[in-house]
Amino acid sequence: GSAMAVGASVVVAAYTVGTRLRRRAALPALVLTLAGLAVEFGVSGDLGGPADLVGVMIVVVAARWLGDTLRTRREHATALEARTKGLEMRTRELEEAREELARRAVVDERLRIARELHDIVAHSMGVVVVQAMVADAVLTDDPAQERRAVAAIRDTGRSTLDELRGLLEAEAARACAEK
Repeated sequence: GSAMAVGASVVVAAYTVGTRLRRRAALPALVLTLAGLAVEFGVSGDLGGPADLVGVMIVVVAARWLGDTLRTRREHATALEARTKGLEMRTRELEEAREELARRAVVDERLRIARELHDIVAHSMGVVVVQAMVADAVLTDDPAQERRAVAAIRDTGRSTLDELRGLLEAEAARACAEK
């Protein structure tokens, strides 16, 4: 009877110590508790015999172990949650970096296309201007040269349009394939 009353309060205390303190800090408290129980059982004859003392000590140690296990699991859960949040943040950062790289790649590709278009148009227009100047200079003097200059202007214009069309079609096909 009274061994159970003493044991119950000590069990609750041992469990609480286990949930609050780490093993190294709680060990002296456990040793002192068990020593105190042994003294109490020895001094007070009405708490029971050695078998009762051993039973209470086992229950106290089990309560302490159970409290420690619960504390340890809570610590692990908290650490895991912190790591998970850290990973989620890192994942978001990596996703944002990937999106930024994709945006930069689009801008770089547009700049490349713009440079290529500029080169094609600038070259072709230069040829057209030179041939037009030739046609103007020989317009009345040499009809054969005039026809060659006009044909060169026509061919350069067609070639430029074909190159532009090909470039734009290739870029449109590539853009569709990426989606």
